[in-house]
Amino acid sequence: PSVASSLMALLGAAAPAPVSAPVSAPAGPAGDILAMLGARPAQAPAPAQAPVPAAAPAPGSNDGGLIDLTSAARPTTAQLGAELASLSLSVTGNPAVDQWFRRLVVANEGVLYEDNIVQVGLKSEFRFAEGRMMLFYGNKATSPITGFSATIPPSPDLQIQYAPVPDSIPPRTQVKQILNMTCTVPFVEAPLLHLQFTNPLTNSPFSIQLRLPVVPTKFISPATPSPEEFFRAWKQIPPGSTMESNATFTPSIPVDANTVQNLGRLLNQGFHLAVLPGLDPSPSNLVCAGTFNSRTGSPVLVLLRIETFPTRQPAQISFTARTTSAPLTTAINRYLIAHFSAM
Repeated sequence: PSVASSLMALLGAAAPAPVSAPVSAPAGPAGDILAMLGARPAQAPAPAQAPVPAAAPAPGSNDGGLIDLTSAARPTTAQLGAELASLSLSVTGNPAVDQWFRRLVVANEGVLYEDNIVQVGLKSEFRFAEGRMMLFYGNKATSPITGFSATIPPSPDLQIQYAPVPDSIPPRTQVKQILNMTCTVPFVEAPLLHLQFTNPLTNSPFSIQLRLPVVPTKFISPATPSPEEFFRAWKQIPPGSTMESNATFTPSIPVDANTVQNLGRLLNQGFHLAVLPGLDPSPSNLVCAGTFNSRTGSPVLVLLRIETFPTRQPAQISFTARTTSAPLTTAINRYLIAHFSAM
């Protein structure tokens, strides 16, 4: 697949605007970068009588569904790598649901779940430690959905306030539910959304749990430390500790200048990290920084280095992420792997 079909499908045609545009940092001493940064030598079958999950439509297709919440093309279901398969991005085991969730990690609107009866879509916005999400529950059937409920179990890491939804959804209509969220501390797991209703086709109860795309990267804002500040913070985090994560991938796309440019866009617009030009002497690499925000704790600096190896056979991409919070580092590692392994 091409760079556009792989990375741009993840970003979507209408990718969310970054919190702020990346600001060029003063160029650091190129000869010191390697020493300072350190050179480094995942469909379950549907239950009986359950709605049939819809496959993720091809980009640009019109699946005839009830709700079209976003003009951005929905990504196709990709073959998940071993790294991604080991990550429980969703709780359904359905590749299409995983793909929708993965896209919503780096986008603010789109489809979260869809089958032949119900469609769940969302729009969201985040600023520092606060977030607001509007969920849309659409009835695609020709009979009412009854006994409907949408609940979110309490979380010690996120304060989520919401009102109950109507217990009946008329045919071919949708209802809304607004969530107001506050991040209290760094966390790893995205909150769960538990849906229950009576299947109008079989008159039998149905329930499903979905992960909401409320992930730690949503509460990151771009940061532009000076080269001295970046290197000082980088060296304060011991390599190999729980506050560092790294991985190497063999992408199916060419590793060239376009790939690096699109990676920078993904990291800026999707993960809310500022790309810092001049901190790495190689134009094939990226150095990024951001600040994780929470209500009760101090801001946490997020540091990231992306390295590309276009001359290797096969070509490879690797990343190293460092923060001063082990849970935050784990979460960043999880979602970077999810996106990089799908390239």
